[in-house]
Amino acid sequence: MSVPVQRYLHCMSKEESAAPHGREESEMSRPRPATRDTSPPPVIQRRILLLLAAGFTISTIAKLVFLSERAVYEHIAALKSATGAKNQFSLGAEAAKRGWLSD
Repeated sequence: MSVPVQRYLHCMSKEESAAPHGREESEMSRPRPATRDTSPPPVIQRRILLLLAAGFTISTIAKLVFLSERAVYEHIAALKSATGAKNQFSLGAEAAKRGWLSD
């Protein structure tokens, strides 16, 4: 854990650390129901995910997978829709959680 995070956690009172943002502990521990598709993505979308996770730009990804930039954006939009992600960062987090980024 980084030093600023440790300092922040150390400064919090027990009430704040137990229930941040006014939510009760039972609300926070409940898992969210899986409402989206959990099947693995097609091969091309998995490749796009892996390249995004590696930090490549959309332009570079398009060249590497022999697609137009627009097609890459459409694949990313389909992935975000399937996972319920709001942005590319949360898409990466959701893909990692589902095991789509591992070999």
